[in-house]
Amino acid sequence: MSSFNIGFVIFPDLTQLDFTGPLQVLSRLPQSTTHIVAKSETPVPSDCGLGLVPTHTFANCPPLDLLCVPGGSYGVVQAIGDRETIEFRPPAGGCCKVRHVGLHRRIHFGCCWVTQRTAGNDPLGLY
Repeated sequence: MSSFNIGFVIFPDLTQLDFTGPLQVLSRLPQSTTHIVAKSETPVPSDCGLGLVPTHTFANCPPLDLLCVPGGSYGVVQAIGDRETIEFRPPAGGCCKVRHVGLHRRIHFGCCWVTQRTAGNDPLGLY
C-alpha cells in the first residue's frame, strides 16, 4: 500500500501550535508521510520566534493527499497577501484531491475568530 502524503504549508509568523499540534497527530497516521512546504528552504520564523525548517519548497513539493495550512494572525494576513503562497497548488496525490481553500473569498476556518467575534474584537475586519 502506498503512503498517504500530508503536506503543511508554513509561512513567516504562523502560530507555532497551529502547525505543530496537527503535525504531531497526523504524523502518527499509519502508512503516512508528512511534508513541510514553504516558499524556500530557509528556516521560517513562527510568531514566537521558533525557526521551522521546511522539507520541501513550492517548486519541489511531492504529490499530496492532504494539505494543511496553519493559522495565526499577522502571519496569515501576510500569507493571504502573498501571491506565490496563495497560488501554490501541490500535485494531487492518489486517493484524495487537494483543493484550494479560497482564503481570498473570505472562507474562514478555526475557532479563535469565533471567540474574537463574540468578544467584539475583529482585528482583521473579517466579520
